[in-house]
Amino acid sequence: LVASAIRKNQPDIVLFPDPELWAFGPIIARMLRAQSVIDIHEDYRAVSYGRPWIPKPMRRLFGSATSVLMALGRRTCSAVLVAAPELAINGDITLRNLPSTVTPKSEKPRCAPRKRLVYVGAVTVDRALWEMLELAKDQPD
Repeated sequence: LVASAIRKNQPDIVLFPDPELWAFGPIIARMLRAQSVIDIHEDYRAVSYGRPWIPKPMRRLFGSATSVLMALGRRTCSAVLVAAPELAINGDITLRNLPSTVTPKSEKPRCAPRKRLVYVGAVTVDRALWEMLELAKDQPD
């Protein structure tokens, strides 16, 4: 599937955002003359212990497997993109995953601003549950 998508679209760079793609995605991209970037957006070893969809006896194995996939991806990709400095190793590009509160002057807001906080994903302690609750508590209305 990855190879056919790269062949069809002939990109210069391919971004692999998920651990299951890190091991072989960069190798396939290189064979098809595309650069590759792996996107490490969380500490998968740590968060695997809080994933309800992973059976408890498998969580340690899952964390170890993602570490192996990450190591393979790091060796074969063109660049590594991480979401937080603590995930970075020398040479990684850190791109903070923070919301933007500023609208560029050239872009007008599409609708009137609303007081709304939206988080997409699992809300767990390892995904900043307490910080989110503290933030919500400090908001008016």
